[in-house]
Amino acid sequence: MFNINYFYFVCLCFLGGILDTFSLNYKGQVFSLIQTGNLIKSIMNYVSGNFDIANFCMILFAVFVVSCFILFIVFNYLRKKNVKMEILVPILIIICLIPSFVLTTHSESEMNLTNILCGTFLSVAGAILFSSFTKVNSINATNTMMTANSKKMMENLAEFTISKNKEKLYNFVLYFILLITFSLGVLSVALCYNLIEDVTIGYYINIGIILFTLVVLLTLGLTIHLKKEKEDVGCKEIRDW
Repeated sequence: MFNINYFYFVCLCFLGGILDTFSLNYKGQVFSLIQTGNLIKSIMNYVSGNFDIANFCMILFAVFVVSCFILFIVFNYLRKKNVKMEILVPILIIICLIPSFVLTTHSESEMNLTNILCGTFLSVAGAILFSSFTKVNSINATNTMMTANSKKMMENLAEFTISKNKEKLYNFVLYFILLITFSLGVLSVALCYNLIEDVTIGYYINIGIILFTLVVLLTLGLTIHLKKEKEDVGCKEIRDW
């Protein structure tokens, strides 16, 4: 069912595509989410003797991994306390992104303080996005790692082909939409980067798109929260009656 929770998850996927491409194009040619890319880049540069770039990528990889560990514990605790994660997650991402927007970084990979700080904030934002929600509707999905979503998408299509179970076809469509949405996020940054001659203008347009997406997420999160409260009140009235 295409409900508000699914639309919220779709927006997270769009944001994931934007952040990774934004980081790659404007913030040191590294990834904020696809840490496989940073790991590969780090090892390749260690072998070729480019230790500054290798160390830079490895630092970001380590920050992301440690952040995921900490966030899993923190988010698990907050969910038990019934904290409104749909509202908290966009706020935390905004807090992490502001320093990365303000810091002036080099477009190429360099081991310097501003690049490290900016990359660190982006990696933490990526970890928040990655660790926030892992299931939507009836499917287990990720809002950042499209390899896993692509695998699940084709598995559901294969199961539908074998069993003719329409639920599997429905799941295939859900995964496909997530994949397309992430790609649209990548496309939005790539178009600005390649079509707008003034890099500064393209940079601020991308920041505007990111902030607009986060505002949409906050709005959806608040709507989900109010909807849950209304449903809880309705259930309480039925029990009292």
